Formats: sequence, C-alpha cells, structure tokens
Amino acid sequence: MTLLLADEGTASVDGFDVVKDYQKIRQRVGYMPGRFSLYHDLSVEENLNFFATIFKTTVKENYHLIKDIYEQLAPFADRPAGKLSGGMKQKLALCCALIHQPSVLFLDEPTTGVDAVSRKEF
Repeated sequence: MTLLLADEGTASVDGFDVVKDYQKIRQRVGYMPGRFSLYHDLSVEENLNFFATIFKTTVKENYHLIKDIYEQLAPFADRPAGKLSGGMKQKLALCCALIHQPSVLFLDEPTTGVDAVSRKEF
C-alpha cells in the first residue's frame, strides 16, 4: 500500500516500484481493511462521494463499478455509516475501495463480522 516504505529489498505493485513510484501506486490501488474504517458520522452517500473526490472522480462517472453492491445500500443512503449493520458497513467499504476503478484491489478479510448470506454475496 506504500504507507510504510521498505528499508531494504525490492517490491512492485502493478509494475511500479514501491519506493520510487509510491504516488503512482496510491492512485491505482484500492484497499478495504478488515475493520470498518470509514467516517461513522458521514452518511453512506457522503462517504462514497468523499472517497470519489479524493481520487478526482465522481460516483456518477464510476457508478457501473459499484452498481450491484450500491443498490443494496441505496435505501440507507442518508443513514450515518456508523449506524449500518456489519454487512452493510462492509458493502459500503467495498464500494469506497472500488469507486476510483483501481487496477489492484487489496482486501483484508472483507467478510469479518458479516452474516452468512452477506458473506456468500461477497
């Protein structure tokens, strides 16, 4: 993820060196942590718009990437993310990780705390 730079050795992500090209990597990588780490006070829609904006895109431009997942979240678009169920939080986190069309997606135990039905959907 290039949050910590390597002390030694070499590594690459999507063909880019993790030390020399870390800024390029950050634009191409999506990350979904195992623990919910979005903004609890922001609504579902606000979180998604925030992450799209960070990556200089819009939800409208990349909606096709998240459509199947977001349709399940749409009834809760105005609900604060912190008030969602575990499965819905993970679906929102996945939408936020995908919204900028990453070429590499890192998933850190995406079904942790998710019920069996939602786990199967993931």
